Amino acid sequence: MRDVAVTGVEDVEWGQRVVALVVSDGTEFDERIRGVAEERIGPWAKPKEIRYVAAIPRTTNGKIQRNAARESPLGRSVADLR
Repeated sequence: MRDVAVTGVEDVEWGQRVVALVVSDGTEFDERIRGVAEERIGPWAKPKEIRYVAAIPRTTNGKIQRNAARESPLGRSVADLR
Protein backbone atom coordinates (compact mmCIF):
# COMPACT_ATOMS: atom_id res chain seq x y z
CA MET A 1 0.00 0.00 0.00
CA ARG A 2 1.57 3.29 -1.10
CA ASP A 3 -1.06 5.78 0.05
CA VAL A 4 -4.43 5.82 1.78
CA ALA A 5 -7.08 8.42 2.56
CA VAL A 6 -10.58 8.33 4.00
CA THR A 7 -13.35 10.62 2.83
CA GLY A 8 -17.10 10.92 2.72
CA VAL A 9 -19.03 10.26 -0.49
CA GLU A 10 -22.69 10.78 -1.39
CA ASP A 11 -25.08 8.11 -0.18
CA VAL A 12 -28.78 8.00 -1.03
CA GLU A 13 -29.79 6.40 2.27
CA TRP A 14 -27.50 8.18 4.77
CA GLY A 15 -26.47 11.38 2.95
CA GLN A 16 -22.79 10.44 3.18
CA ARG A 17 -20.79 7.32 3.85
CA VAL A 18 -17.13 6.78 4.69
CA VAL A 19 -14.91 5.36 1.94
CA ALA A 20 -11.21 4.43 2.14
CA LEU A 21 -9.23 5.33 -0.99
CA VAL A 22 -6.14 3.14 -1.40
CA VAL A 23 -3.23 3.47 -3.82
CA SER A 24 -1.95 -0.09 -4.01
CA ASP A 25 1.58 -1.26 -4.72
CA GLY A 26 0.13 -4.38 -6.33
CA THR A 27 -0.62 -6.30 -3.14
CA GLU A 28 -4.24 -6.47 -2.08
CA PHE A 29 -4.77 -5.57 1.59
CA ASP A 30 -8.54 -5.87 2.00
CA GLU A 31 -8.39 -8.15 5.04
CA ARG A 32 -5.65 -6.10 6.70
CA ILE A 33 -7.55 -2.83 6.19
CA ARG A 34 -10.71 -4.46 7.54
CA GLY A 35 -8.81 -5.71 10.60
CA VAL A 36 -7.29 -2.31 11.41
CA ALA A 37 -10.68 -0.65 10.96
CA GLU A 38 -12.31 -3.16 13.33
CA GLU A 39 -9.60 -2.65 15.99
CA ARG A 40 -9.08 1.09 15.91
CA ILE A 41 -12.13 2.86 14.50
CA GLY A 42 -15.59 3.19 15.95
CA PRO A 43 -18.46 1.71 13.94
CA TRP A 44 -19.77 5.15 12.93
CA ALA A 45 -16.39 6.20 11.43
CA LYS A 46 -15.32 2.86 9.95
CA PRO A 47 -15.01 2.92 6.12
CA LYS A 48 -17.98 1.16 4.57
CA GLU A 49 -16.08 0.51 1.36
CA ILE A 50 -12.49 0.26 0.07
CA ARG A 51 -11.74 1.71 -3.36
CA TYR A 52 -8.44 1.23 -5.17
CA VAL A 53 -7.38 4.33 -7.11
CA ALA A 54 -4.39 5.33 -9.24
CA ALA A 55 -3.63 8.41 -7.12
CA ILE A 56 -5.09 10.48 -4.29
CA PRO A 57 -5.34 14.16 -5.26
CA ARG A 58 -3.27 16.39 -2.97
CA THR A 59 -2.45 20.07 -2.66
CA THR A 60 1.11 21.35 -3.03
CA ASN A 61 1.31 21.17 0.79
CA GLY A 62 0.42 17.48 0.72
CA LYS A 63 -3.12 17.81 2.08
CA ILE A 64 -5.86 15.67 0.54
CA GLN A 65 -8.10 17.53 -1.90
CA ARG A 66 -11.30 15.97 -0.60
CA ASN A 67 -13.59 17.65 -3.15
CA ALA A 68 -11.44 16.38 -6.02
CA ALA A 69 -11.30 12.90 -4.44
CA ARG A 70 -15.10 12.83 -4.18
CA GLU A 71 -15.68 14.07 -7.73
CA SER A 72 -13.04 12.02 -9.55
CA PRO A 73 -13.70 8.55 -10.94
CA LEU A 74 -12.78 6.56 -7.85
CA GLY A 75 -11.57 3.32 -9.36
CA ARG A 76 -12.80 -0.14 -8.61
CA SER A 77 -14.71 -0.92 -5.48
CA VAL A 78 -13.48 -4.14 -3.95
CA ALA A 79 -14.84 -4.46 -0.45
CA ASP A 80 -17.98 -3.69 1.46
CA LEU A 81 -17.25 -3.27 5.16
CA ARG A 82 -20.82 -2.96 6.43
